[in-house]
Amino acid sequence: MGDRREKSLNPILTRIANAKKQEVHRHKLKTITSTVDSSCPRSLLKGRRKNPKKAQMDEDRYAHIERENRKLLIQMSNIMLRRKEKNAMSHVSSLNLPQRQRDIKRINHHNKLLLDRIEKTQPYCKNFCPFSYFCFYSLFSILHSPFSILYFLGCLVFFSCLPILL
Repeated sequence: MGDRREKSLNPILTRIANAKKQEVHRHKLKTITSTVDSSCPRSLLKGRRKNPKKAQMDEDRYAHIERENRKLLIQMSNIMLRRKEKNAMSHVSSLNLPQRQRDIKRINHHNKLLLDRIEKTQPYCKNFCPFSYFCFYSLFSILHSPFSILYFLGCLVFFSCLPILL
Protein backbone atom coordinates (compact mmCIF):
# COMPACT_ATOMS: atom_id res chain seq x y z
CA MET A 1 0.00 0.00 0.00
CA GLY A 2 1.18 3.50 -0.47
CA ASP A 3 1.73 6.49 1.71
CA ARG A 4 -1.59 8.08 2.74
CA ARG A 5 -0.24 11.48 3.65
CA GLU A 6 -1.04 14.49 1.54
CA LYS A 7 1.56 15.39 -1.00
CA SER A 8 2.83 18.88 -0.49
CA LEU A 9 5.82 20.93 -1.44
CA ASN A 10 6.05 22.81 1.88
CA PRO A 11 5.78 20.65 5.06
CA ILE A 12 5.50 23.67 7.38
CA LEU A 13 2.44 25.02 5.60
CA THR A 14 0.93 21.51 5.57
CA ARG A 15 1.33 21.23 9.37
CA ILE A 16 -0.34 24.61 9.91
CA ALA A 17 -3.23 23.65 7.62
CA ASN A 18 -3.70 20.33 9.40
CA ALA A 19 -3.71 22.05 12.81
CA LYS A 20 -6.40 24.48 11.58
CA LYS A 21 -8.51 21.58 10.23
CA GLN A 22 -8.23 19.74 13.59
CA GLU A 23 -9.28 22.87 15.49
CA VAL A 24 -12.37 23.28 13.27
CA HIS A 25 -13.16 19.58 13.77
CA ARG A 26 -12.92 19.88 17.61
CA HIS A 27 -15.19 22.93 17.54
CA LYS A 28 -17.79 21.04 15.48
CA LEU A 29 -17.66 18.10 17.94
CA LYS A 30 -18.28 20.43 20.89
CA THR A 31 -21.26 22.20 19.29
CA ILE A 32 -22.94 19.14 17.79
CA THR A 33 -26.62 18.53 18.75
CA SER A 34 -28.83 15.49 18.32
CA THR A 35 -31.64 15.43 15.79
CA VAL A 36 -34.00 13.57 18.17
CA ASP A 37 -35.17 15.41 21.29
CA SER A 38 -34.59 13.09 24.27
CA SER A 39 -35.07 15.70 26.99
CA CYS A 40 -37.75 15.49 29.66
CA PRO A 41 -41.18 16.71 28.49
CA ARG A 42 -42.28 20.12 29.75
CA SER A 43 -45.42 18.63 31.30
CA LEU A 44 -43.28 16.56 33.69
CA LEU A 45 -41.00 19.43 34.61
CA LYS A 46 -43.70 20.95 36.84
CA GLY A 47 -44.19 17.68 38.79
CA ARG A 48 -46.03 14.46 38.37
CA ARG A 49 -49.76 14.53 38.20
CA LYS A 50 -51.48 13.05 41.26
CA ASN A 51 -53.62 9.99 40.75
CA PRO A 52 -56.39 10.21 43.36
CA LYS A 53 -57.83 6.77 42.53
CA LYS A 54 -54.49 5.04 43.15
CA ALA A 55 -53.96 7.01 46.36
CA GLN A 56 -57.40 5.92 47.62
CA MET A 57 -56.72 2.26 46.77
CA ASP A 58 -53.38 2.36 48.60
CA GLU A 59 -55.05 3.93 51.64
CA ASP A 60 -57.72 1.19 51.68
CA ARG A 61 -55.08 -1.53 51.36
CA TYR A 62 -53.05 -0.12 54.26
CA ALA A 63 -56.19 0.11 56.42
CA HIS A 64 -57.05 -3.53 55.63
CA ILE A 65 -53.51 -4.66 56.58
CA GLU A 66 -53.75 -2.75 59.87
CA ARG A 67 -57.07 -4.46 60.72
CA GLU A 68 -55.62 -7.91 59.96
CA ASN A 69 -52.54 -7.22 62.07
CA ARG A 70 -54.72 -6.11 64.99
CA LYS A 71 -56.79 -9.33 64.74
CA LEU A 72 -53.62 -11.46 64.72
CA LEU A 73 -52.24 -9.62 67.74
CA ILE A 74 -55.45 -10.25 69.70
CA GLN A 75 -55.41 -13.95 68.77
CA MET A 76 -51.76 -14.30 69.85
CA SER A 77 -52.42 -12.65 73.20
CA ASN A 78 -55.41 -14.98 73.77
CA ILE A 79 -53.23 -18.01 73.05
CA MET A 80 -50.59 -16.81 75.50
CA LEU A 81 -53.22 -16.30 78.21
CA ARG A 82 -54.69 -19.77 77.63
CA ARG A 83 -51.27 -21.39 78.04
CA LYS A 84 -50.81 -19.66 81.39
CA GLU A 85 -54.22 -20.90 82.54
CA LYS A 86 -53.40 -24.48 81.49
CA ASN A 87 -50.10 -24.37 83.36
CA ALA A 88 -51.88 -23.08 86.46
CA MET A 89 -54.18 -26.11 86.45
CA SER A 90 -52.96 -29.49 87.68
CA HIS A 91 -51.01 -31.41 85.08
CA VAL A 92 -52.84 -34.46 83.70
CA SER A 93 -50.83 -37.64 84.28
CA SER A 94 -50.55 -40.40 81.73
CA LEU A 95 -53.25 -43.05 81.56
CA ASN A 96 -50.92 -46.04 81.90
CA LEU A 97 -48.91 -44.75 84.89
CA PRO A 98 -50.19 -47.44 87.34
CA GLN A 99 -49.37 -50.20 84.84
CA ARG A 100 -45.83 -48.89 84.35
CA GLN A 101 -45.29 -48.63 88.11
CA ARG A 102 -46.43 -52.25 88.57
CA ASP A 103 -44.05 -53.39 85.83
CA ILE A 104 -41.12 -51.56 87.45
CA LYS A 105 -41.90 -53.10 90.85
CA ARG A 106 -42.12 -56.58 89.30
CA ILE A 107 -38.81 -56.20 87.46
CA ASN A 108 -37.07 -54.85 90.57
CA HIS A 109 -38.44 -57.76 92.64
CA HIS A 110 -37.14 -60.33 90.13
CA ASN A 111 -33.77 -58.56 90.01
CA LYS A 112 -33.53 -58.65 93.80
CA LEU A 113 -34.31 -62.39 93.88
CA LEU A 114 -31.65 -63.09 91.25
CA LEU A 115 -29.11 -60.98 93.13
CA ASP A 116 -29.79 -62.90 96.34
CA ARG A 117 -29.29 -66.22 94.52
CA ILE A 118 -26.04 -65.00 92.99
CA GLU A 119 -24.70 -63.73 96.33
CA LYS A 120 -25.47 -67.07 98.05
CA THR A 121 -23.64 -69.11 95.39
CA GLN A 122 -19.92 -69.68 95.82
CA PRO A 123 -17.95 -68.78 92.69
CA TYR A 124 -15.73 -71.32 91.02
CA CYS A 125 -14.21 -71.80 87.62
CA LYS A 126 -13.84 -75.18 85.84
CA ASN A 127 -10.99 -73.96 83.73
CA PHE A 128 -9.12 -70.70 83.40
CA CYS A 129 -11.34 -67.90 82.18
CA PRO A 130 -9.59 -64.69 81.10
CA PHE A 131 -12.91 -62.83 81.29
CA SER A 132 -13.70 -63.62 84.94
CA TYR A 133 -12.66 -60.17 86.08
CA PHE A 134 -14.90 -58.70 83.39
CA CYS A 135 -17.87 -60.78 84.61
CA PHE A 136 -17.52 -59.72 88.25
CA TYR A 137 -16.84 -56.13 87.34
CA SER A 138 -20.00 -56.02 85.23
CA LEU A 139 -21.99 -57.51 88.14
CA PHE A 140 -21.05 -54.77 90.60
CA SER A 141 -20.98 -51.83 88.19
CA ILE A 142 -24.30 -52.11 86.34
CA LEU A 143 -26.74 -53.70 88.78
CA HIS A 144 -28.82 -50.56 88.94
CA SER A 145 -30.74 -51.02 85.69
CA PRO A 146 -33.65 -53.52 85.34
CA PHE A 147 -31.93 -55.60 82.66
CA SER A 148 -28.42 -55.63 84.15
CA ILE A 149 -28.94 -59.00 85.88
CA LEU A 150 -29.95 -60.58 82.60
CA TYR A 151 -26.87 -59.05 80.96
CA PHE A 152 -24.63 -60.42 83.71
CA LEU A 153 -26.15 -63.88 83.44
CA GLY A 154 -25.59 -63.77 79.70
CA CYS A 155 -21.91 -63.03 80.34
CA LEU A 156 -21.68 -65.93 82.78
CA VAL A 157 -23.22 -68.37 80.35
CA PHE A 158 -21.11 -67.13 77.45
CA PHE A 159 -17.78 -67.20 79.31
CA SER A 160 -18.70 -70.21 81.54
CA CYS A 161 -17.07 -68.68 84.62
CA LEU A 162 -19.87 -69.65 87.04
CA PRO A 163 -22.47 -72.40 87.01
CA ILE A 164 -25.80 -71.60 85.51
CA LEU A 165 -28.03 -70.39 88.33
CA LEU A 166 -31.42 -70.73 86.69
